[in-house]
Amino acid sequence: GAGAPDGDGAHVCAATAGGSGARIGGLSFLPPPFAARDRALPAHGVPGARRGSAMALADRLESFRAAQPGCRIAVYTDLAAGMALASAAATPVGQETVDELAATAAALLADPTDDAAADLTPGMTRFAARSPADAEDAICCICAPETDLRALQAAAGELLAALAADQAGRR
Repeated sequence: GAGAPDGDGAHVCAATAGGSGARIGGLSFLPPPFAARDRALPAHGVPGARRGSAMALADRLESFRAAQPGCRIAVYTDLAAGMALASAAATPVGQETVDELAATAAALLADPTDDAAADLTPGMTRFAARSPADAEDAICCICAPETDLRALQAAAGELLAALAADQAGRR
């Protein structure tokens, strides 16, 4: 697939035949494995979070999401377990959407050498970033197609590093 910046500096990518994706500026781009189905749930806070206070984690994730222009939903996920630990959304989303976004993170970050990856479609961008401190942890977002991926990657890296530092401080 070919990828190139458009006139606004956002990256546009066409997936390659066979779904192998493309790489642009250190980000991997893959075709979407996502099909959203919604059932009303709270805007954030997935039960069963394994680290720290679930509410504090959900609040931090909501602060991260709200600070990212065009970010509709953010999920903190355990890639090894394939499950969402917390989520934050601009509007309520179904558990299926949260679960599928956790699966999307695993698919986008399937290559262990990728720190971040994105899937661009005309209506949305799916983005995932792996924690620099714990390769099993990741943030995955659904954002507007014009989202600045480099800024999103930097903000996600900061949040993941802070969450890892918090976890290390509790040990």
